[in-house]
Amino acid sequence: MLERMVARNFGALNRKDLTAHMRGWAEDAVFEFPGHSTISGRFVGKPAIEAWWRHWFERMATVRFVVRRVALANPFTLNIANTVFVEWVADVTTVDGIAAHAEAVTVMRIKRGKVVFARDYFLDPTIEEVVWGAA
Repeated sequence: MLERMVARNFGALNRKDLTAHMRGWAEDAVFEFPGHSTISGRFVGKPAIEAWWRHWFERMATVRFVVRRVALANPFTLNIANTVFVEWVADVTTVDGIAAHAEAVTVMRIKRGKVVFARDYFLDPTIEEVVWGAA
């Protein structure tokens, strides 16, 4: 079940399908994107998170996420609330031709099948400044 949810969300990212990706988010969710780039910060509420992703999709000409591992903090509370760790790699090319490779872990808090909190941790957080510019 968990692997299917993660596969659906990352599949939507690969298709740049914002509607499908946002189905997995709670209305009061929080998303934290690290670093010191122009898109870094804390985004509260589904509309703010959707706007962030829309901006991200508009900048990307090509997107390829590959999920390496999925781990669950407590397998006994899957249907109530849990913390999920997703290790992934991404290769993207921006609309102006900048190619980038990122390796990261996303930590998500899930309640009743929806993401209520997510934070990305990049192996090399400066990659976002290469793609987006420094804040």
